Amino acid sequence: MKDVYLFYPGTRIPGEFEQLGIVTATGDKGASDNDVIAHLKMKALNSCTDAIIEIDRRIAPRDSGFIFEDKQDSYHAISYQGTAIRFTDLEALPDHVKGHMSVPGYDSQQLVRRDKHNQSNSIIFELLLSLTIGIAYLISL
Repeated sequence: MKDVYLFYPGTRIPGEFEQLGIVTATGDKGASDNDVIAHLKMKALNSCTDAIIEIDRRIAPRDSGFIFEDKQDSYHAISYQGTAIRFTDLEALPDHVKGHMSVPGYDSQQLVRRDKHNQSNSIIFELLLSLTIGIAYLISL
């Protein structure tokens, strides 16, 4: 697994690239900048992104609590947004960019593993639920 290189506004982007789309991550209550950036990188890694350009930090209003509750707590959360790109010629990149991209980012790597684990647990749950409903249907006949 590799890491995603981050380019903030005003930073020159070396080499040719193709834009893949906008990637956004918003933290929960109490999330730090590092937490949200790790989540932003995780989302980019899942879509085979090499880098994120023009990263913008924002503060976004959020609500906490259950959807069906009348009273929800509001808070302000850290949010980052940027454009995901893929370089068209990785060999033409400067060594410091290639070196950074080849070393896995620990925080992002942990989030990717946790996300994949949660997806597999969700699939197992859906299969068991479908099987249970099917058996209940057959018994009711």
